[in-house]
Amino acid sequence: MVEKLYFGICIPQILPILQIIEQCKFVEALGYDSVWIADQFYNPLRLGDPMWEAWTLLAAVATQTTHIRLGTLVTNFIYRNPAIVASQALTVDHISNGRLELGFGAGFSPKDHPMTGSEAWEPCERVGRFREAVQIVDLMLRNDVTTFEGQYYYVKDAILSPRPVQRPRPPLTLGVTGPVAMRFAAEYADCWKIEGHRNSLNSE
Repeated sequence: MVEKLYFGICIPQILPILQIIEQCKFVEALGYDSVWIADQFYNPLRLGDPMWEAWTLLAAVATQTTHIRLGTLVTNFIYRNPAIVASQALTVDHISNGRLELGFGAGFSPKDHPMTGSEAWEPCERVGRFREAVQIVDLMLRNDVTTFEGQYYYVKDAILSPRPVQRPRPPLTLGVTGPVAMRFAAEYADCWKIEGHRNSLNSE
């Protein structure tokens, strides 16, 4: 028995915003299952060209579509506090009436750190930080109140209200490679994303 196949399109956010929204509505009208937006601080193909912020754009798309699922491919945790990611995900899940696909990854460009004012991490720290960030996002979207204390991140009595439309939380797609990262992706992720040589996280 062949399981159903799902098809989605990733739309680069380099055009005027109204054009991007029209593209997403067109993709929905064609019958695709999902549309995705990258989370990049700058245009990696042509430095200085337009690049809109992912989560605010995704919220705008959510108000102009009705049934297509919407995701980030993938949210870059280098410049995003995990508790704020959980809050953003909750908000868009409600704006879209339960159509959010939460993509989460570790970024791939060395410019991500200096452009957003953070120090570059060694591979082991990068993996450790990403693991903790995923744990916090997962816990906060599942629970009314979350306390977590790790080596790099912590939250204390963090309240996320109301609860997500999708239970126990919106589906989580992790962009990772490498045996260590793959193990916790298998533990926490509903889907896995890999992209050729531009992998989100690659550590032994």
